[in-house]
Amino acid sequence: MKTKCVIFDFENTLAKLSVDWKDAFLKIADIYTKHGVPREIVDQFKYAPIYLLHGVYEEMLQLFPKEKTERIQKEALKTMERYELEGVKASELMPNSRETLMKLKDFGIKVGIVTSTSSLSVTKTLEKFGLTNCVDAIFSRDSPGRPKPSPDHVLACLEALKCGPENALMVGDDLKDIAAAKNARVCSIGYLPERNEAWRKMSTDKQEIVARDRMAKNADKTIEDLSEIIRIIRARNSIKSY
Repeated sequence: MKTKCVIFDFENTLAKLSVDWKDAFLKIADIYTKHGVPREIVDQFKYAPIYLLHGVYEEMLQLFPKEKTERIQKEALKTMERYELEGVKASELMPNSRETLMKLKDFGIKVGIVTSTSSLSVTKTLEKFGLTNCVDAIFSRDSPGRPKPSPDHVLACLEALKCGPENALMVGDDLKDIAAAKNARVCSIGYLPERNEAWRKMSTDKQEIVARDRMAKNADKTIEDLSEIIRIIRARNSIKSY
């Protein structure tokens, strides 16, 4: 089956924001606890602010009226976005990210982003590196629908790109990316980049080995460099290499 579109995760897949994730977690955790969310709920998501935002929101819907839940969540999301936007300033592209996106454009392949990062942070990062024209659709945590691992944003992205799931690939570095792809019946590619210093501080070598093993078992394919996507598409689309 020929590939007509590729959907990417953003953070630690296409780019790497310079965010102190531990500090972001602590600030957001403080927001939740000051509004009455039990500490034991918050601590389930220790030092992973994106998981914290999603997980605590679901818990708050059981604890509080919807209006109060939305008010608290809005404060937490604004705080997370401040950290992300600050992180854009010293952000970096993942290895071969630019080259891969530009090659996909040359091939006429549509590109989408489905991410838990805010839309503004993604847009600012693409603008910084001059890659805005390489991306055709962005679905973020600000978009309507449930976040990954739900297929909602993946399906919405496919619709925006006018691409069927059988003609799509989805690339991400997290199991929730793989689950979202599978739930949307899209071929999943697990990206296993070398973890940066911030990640190494938050996980042991054993945790890293377990995470990579789970990725290999769950994804349809795994890659260690984004340039491998081009080889996959050349083979699927019978594009000759010159």
